[in-house]
Amino acid sequence: MIFKPTLFVSASARYTRSRPSLDVEKNFKFVIPLNDQVHSGSKNDATSLNFTGAKPVKFSLSQLDRSSKESGSDFELLPESATRLSSYDKWATEIAGWIYREKSLVILHSSELKKYSDGIETERDFLVRLNLLARECRDEKVDKLRERYKVKFDRLKKQINTAERVLQREQRQADDARLQSAFNIGSSLLGAFVGRRKSISGNIRRASSAARSASRAARQSQDVEDAKDRIHELNGEFEKLEGEFKNEMQALEADMNKLLSSKLKQIEIRPKKSEVEITDVALVWAPARLK
Repeated sequence: MIFKPTLFVSASARYTRSRPSLDVEKNFKFVIPLNDQVHSGSKNDATSLNFTGAKPVKFSLSQLDRSSKESGSDFELLPESATRLSSYDKWATEIAGWIYREKSLVILHSSELKKYSDGIETERDFLVRLNLLARECRDEKVDKLRERYKVKFDRLKKQINTAERVLQREQRQADDARLQSAFNIGSSLLGAFVGRRKSISGNIRRASSAARSASRAARQSQDVEDAKDRIHELNGEFEKLEGEFKNEMQALEADMNKLLSSKLKQIEIRPKKSEVEITDVALVWAPARLK
């Protein structure tokens, strides 16, 4: 096994912002191979670090093996700059500058919902939160919409019930009027056929009464038709109202889909230079490849 000289770095950075209100601290642990460094040009200066080889790691310095060299293992030569204590101070400054420049905190912004990610949650978690917020917003609007239309539906239902009672009443009155008209006409005809001459005036009165009954029956029949027309008109308004309600519900669903499909904006936040802290800059030996 070949081991290469490597820098282990642990650091932290604090990210703050007033709008949106944000105060997040992030910890970093990464390794930087020392054999890929570019010399600063001065013999007495430490080699400048090449951060293109930097890789994040999950282990801490205390977890590394501190045992002596194993048999069969080879170690690459240690760069001369890594033998000087001053080099590590210089590298710590370089690392702090690199974190300031390259390790911005990225937060996400939904302009539709006017919400920002908190700087800690993943994009997936933020999308889940936006989905919940969008549904809560949709549900609130649906409740308001239903309440508004409930008033209209209740008013129409009441009008339809009233119109149906009027129809029933007019139907009964029309039936009574037709029956009375038929009776009067029958009585008039019977009197005309079997009555004597001196009862001609009575026959005339019965005929006149029969005519009035027929006219009244005709008016009652027209009232029935008017009542039916009113019910038909109200049912048409009810169907129209149902269509309007359905369209507004579909519009709310479309608005929610628009909220969820809107593109998120990325906002980069740099830490303050004074709030980048380098905890460890240590020399370690990392396995490179099998011999």
